[in-house]
Amino acid sequence: MVKMDQNGHIYWVKGDTFYFNLIAQENSTPIDFTNWHIKFIVYDHNDDIKFILDETNGIDLSTPGLIKFSKDLSTINIERGKYKYDLIVTRANGIIETWLNNKSFMVE
Repeated sequence: MVKMDQNGHIYWVKGDTFYFNLIAQENSTPIDFTNWHIKFIVYDHNDDIKFILDETNGIDLSTPGLIKFSKDLSTINIERGKYKYDLIVTRANGIIETWLNNKSFMVE
């Protein structure tokens, strides 16, 4: 199971499929993610990267207005505990934005 609280902190039960959706709109209109790139980076408190998801590995951008995360993380070497994550997007026009920064990623 994956849960995200209202502050953007994620809770994941180790061994479960990492599956959840983020709704993305601008001015109440679903974002068309054609030619966008998205990175979801999880790292420890020493800033060592534990894993990265992107549109070639666990992130599906095919539905306007949705960022779909779906990845079997059982093979990723991450222990139970508290980590951090960033969600970084690159728009089709090349503008890079960090939408979520230094948020908690709890592995239960």
